Amino acid sequence: MAPRKPKCRKTDGNATSGEPGQKPGVFQVTIDGKVKAHLARLAKQFTLAAKDDAAVFYDLCFVLCAPQTRFARNMLAQQTLQSVGFYRTSLTLEEVEGVLKGRVRFWRACARRLLEAKAAWPDILQLLRSDKPWAAKRTWLVENVNGLGMKTASHLLRNLGATDLAIIDTHVLKYLGIRGSWKYEAVEEVFRHRAKGKGLTVAELDMVVWQAYSGTPWDKYVA
Repeated sequence: MAPRKPKCRKTDGNATSGEPGQKPGVFQVTIDGKVKAHLARLAKQFTLAAKDDAAVFYDLCFVLCAPQTRFARNMLAQQTLQSVGFYRTSLTLEEVEGVLKGRVRFWRACARRLLEAKAAWPDILQLLRSDKPWAAKRTWLVENVNGLGMKTASHLLRNLGATDLAIIDTHVLKYLGIRGSWKYEAVEEVFRHRAKGKGLTVAELDMVVWQAYSGTPWDKYVA
């Protein structure tokens, strides 16, 4: 039996607004040989084992800056953080704000959160590199890292290899045709059911849906 669509409001606080003129359920996704090839390429990039500690750190920075920020602008902000050596260099709050301003939607709050995350990085990295289940890692991140909710924590873990955690955002809600009140884990279960029906992992279907919704070319979609 397919899971019922949820009716209770979620409280993640990280959802973004939709694109003007689009209504729930108005776009379809195509899964052909070319798409599967792109998914296979991304699966090799979205693995914790393939990334050094600095790369994992910048993955965290990316998702902390992601809410209501366009993908391309966020990528530019992260590239700049890397170019100034944020991972190994002590930057002031003002210097981090200077990098994010004009690129990240909530640049002041995000700058503070990046510095807080950097200060707590040893504990965060230990958790991420541990053998704990992905769901347990998500719970810890939500409870211990300022700025990470269910969506952003799922986003980070997906980029590190989690395949069964959904990144519930506007694109997923539109794809599922869900509006009004909802709960994160209830929508996640609906999305899992949809992915299983298509022979995909949750992570794979999320990538396909996000690419179709955003219009980002597959060759620009990087880990």
